[in-house]
Amino acid sequence: MVVQTSVASNVGRRAWLSVVGCRCHCAGRVIEDTVAQMAMIRVTEPFVARPKVSIPRHLTDGDVDDLSIDRGLLELSGISLTNVSVLFDEAEELLVEDSTLTGIVLTETSASSIDIVRSTLDQCDLSRATLANIRGSRIVGTKLVGSELSGATLTDVVFEHCSFRYANLRMATLRRVRFDNCVIDDVDAFEASMTDVEFPESSISEFNLDRVSASRVDLRNASSLGLKGIGNMAGMLVAEEQLPSLAYALAAAAGLDIEAPLDN
Repeated sequence: MVVQTSVASNVGRRAWLSVVGCRCHCAGRVIEDTVAQMAMIRVTEPFVARPKVSIPRHLTDGDVDDLSIDRGLLELSGISLTNVSVLFDEAEELLVEDSTLTGIVLTETSASSIDIVRSTLDQCDLSRATLANIRGSRIVGTKLVGSELSGATLTDVVFEHCSFRYANLRMATLRRVRFDNCVIDDVDAFEASMTDVEFPESSISEFNLDRVSASRVDLRNASSLGLKGIGNMAGMLVAEEQLPSLAYALAAAAGLDIEAPLDN
């Protein structure tokens, strides 16, 4: 039995999904299940809406000596900055807007936060930095080790070849975000909201998705897939061959006990 359903996307197009009855073998019996909660689907349109990223143009060469703090705000706007360390111990906020940063190390303080808007960051270091808002930006080859994005808003963002290790995405909001060839290791996304998010060629391990609210989250093309804390994966899409790697996480979510092998 095949059931067709129409799903409206936020770009005004309709993706037609064919829900096909699943067949599984259990104790020699064949069980047919056409329940939509566990359906095989054929995606005939792009499953996620792609990020709308801006490319900064008409930039002036920035000089770190010319940077100044105004009422707690350090603003990098319309500039190109290369291979310097930006210290903002006295700043409460750093705004990177319509700019290109290459090889920049952003040294954080506990009271500081960073907004990145319509900018490109290449080979930068945002480790342990606090990021409040990233919008319309492309971030390439950048370290985000231990970065704090709790409650942050990420909209129309592309991460390429970035390292997310021990990063905090708890209660963050992600809309049209692409993690391309990234390392996502021991990242906490507890109660995050994800819409139109994809992970092509990314290595994912120990990714906590407990209580995540998801809509059109595409995990199919991840190079590896290690999730934990999953109780509800509604709104997420995986490939059939990825199911074995999710077996233990799904068993834990279902409260299923698994017999341990006997010691020899």
